[in-house]
Amino acid sequence: MDQPGIIPMVQGMDTLRWNPATDPHIACHYSAEAPSGKALCKLALQTKVGLSLRQDLLLGVTAMRVLEDADLLCRLVESLKDYSVQWLLLDSAPMVENRKISEWTRQMPGRVAFCIGSGEAMQQQFYAGVDAVLIHRVVETPSVPPLLSMRYGAVPVVPSIGIEAAAVVDVSWQADCQKTATGFVFDASSVDAMIDAIKRVVAAFRDYALWQALMRQGMCMAHL
Repeated sequence: MDQPGIIPMVQGMDTLRWNPATDPHIACHYSAEAPSGKALCKLALQTKVGLSLRQDLLLGVTAMRVLEDADLLCRLVESLKDYSVQWLLLDSAPMVENRKISEWTRQMPGRVAFCIGSGEAMQQQFYAGVDAVLIHRVVETPSVPPLLSMRYGAVPVVPSIGIEAAAVVDVSWQADCQKTATGFVFDASSVDAMIDAIKRVVAAFRDYALWQALMRQGMCMAHL
């Protein structure tokens, strides 16, 4: 079994280009030691994609590309519609024309949006602006998404299998999570567990000291 918090070799991430302290494509530079600029990146991203300028948790979701993903997203949004969450989809072009997703964007104006385009600049703005990133399945280059999230101070929410889980120390695993935890891990076989994990994320987001600790720990770990 993989040990949480032991980060494997990073595949495909240029740590010089992917650096919020120097990234030329984001609204404001920031770092683990001086993270305040991330709030300005969030405002810039909300404005760019048409989300309301709210203090809700801005949850990024990556790589939703097939019909089953649309069904999953609808279930997540339906289950969490009464929670203070905004949803932003990256690299999910097939979802733009999906009837079910379109209905949710109409029902929840300013709370569901898409990052159109998948270029590096758009991805950097996405990771810099969102508060957390839901990685709902194991992806092709597994180590990169959670480490990109942490590098940009976006707290990862990942399935409990493979390198994704190995790269993240779950809040619930540690008595003193403000010193060690970096994100949230859920049972990969259960949608209900994914929903519960997002509820945990919302609760943690309301705790300013805890959230800042999660951001800081993740950014420091991803810079090793």
